[in-house]
Amino acid sequence: MANDCAQTPPGGLAIRIQQLVKRHGDREILRGIQLDIQPGHTVALIGPSGGGKTTLLRCLNGLEPFDGGSVAVGENTLHSGDRRPLEIARIRQTVGMIFQDFQLFPHLSVLENVTAAPIWVQGENPQAARERALQLLERVKLADFSNRRPSQLSGGQKQRVAIARALALRPRGLLCDEITSALDPETKHEVLGVLEDLKRDGLTVVMVTHEIGFARRAADRVVLLADGTVAEEGTAGDVIDSPKTERASRFLARVLG
Repeated sequence: MANDCAQTPPGGLAIRIQQLVKRHGDREILRGIQLDIQPGHTVALIGPSGGGKTTLLRCLNGLEPFDGGSVAVGENTLHSGDRRPLEIARIRQTVGMIFQDFQLFPHLSVLENVTAAPIWVQGENPQAARERALQLLERVKLADFSNRRPSQLSGGQKQRVAIARALALRPRGLLCDEITSALDPETKHEVLGVLEDLKRDGLTVVMVTHEIGFARRAADRVVLLADGTVAEEGTAGDVIDSPKTERASRFLARVLG
């Protein structure tokens, strides 16, 4: 039975962002962001540094309070100033977040990192959690590394463990914050390949990335954030190949050479 559950695609969830405002002191980081993300879509957030991409992800996951508007993640909604612990916990159970710096537990093995949350947060049977974790490690091509500590892994391997750990909670969506920015080209390819493979499960994936090739190849939608606003939004062909605004054209000319 545990094997059947492990193989069941969770299905994606819709995300709706309405007039989202976030300030740090006098500085407005997000300036009325309005965005709808369809269930099962992969959305690439691109744009210049300081444009608000990471802040937007942190607002979606309840890590950052915000000053105006609302975010609806699946069936759960947060409004400005809303810090309801139960609502935030529900959002974090339905959408996992993967960070640039992995955030693995250094004193636990790879297998223990993947099973920790299902056992201790969700109360899953340890044997069932272990079986699922091994299947997930097989999927990210790390089954032979289950007994290693994070210190014994490369950066790309750590990031694939982080993906497996997020998937162990059976989320309906993933938020990925520049998860390949510290990796070399070969290991970037490995990690991005795992994310592309997840599309068949129908998860909603929102990814802050500078990998324009990945965005063009794998994203259903591309959102270009600049100066705290959505400068452009559409298909990769619309945004990357035929930008309509001067701000988007300048950014893409710089990153594409």
